[in-house]
Amino acid sequence: MTIDPYHVRRTSEWSEADFDLDDLVMPDEPQWHRCGAVHCIDTGPWLGTLVCCIRRSGHEDGHSMWLGDEGAPDYWRETWL
Repeated sequence: MTIDPYHVRRTSEWSEADFDLDDLVMPDEPQWHRCGAVHCIDTGPWLGTLVCCIRRSGHEDGHSMWLGDEGAPDYWRETWL
């Protein structure tokens, strides 16, 4: 089993074998790391939700994270410094 970072499946589509990590093949060197800066959303539909910056570590400008599906009533994009 290898990790494909561009393919996302709903957990309802997972088989029992997907949870078996014995045969998981990880790359020799990390590909990249997320920034991970933590922020609490203080307005909007996700008020009080803790989020982590999803940008690549070492990014130059503000942190960012989004929740929900774009175009949906509960979609929220949060940026902070």
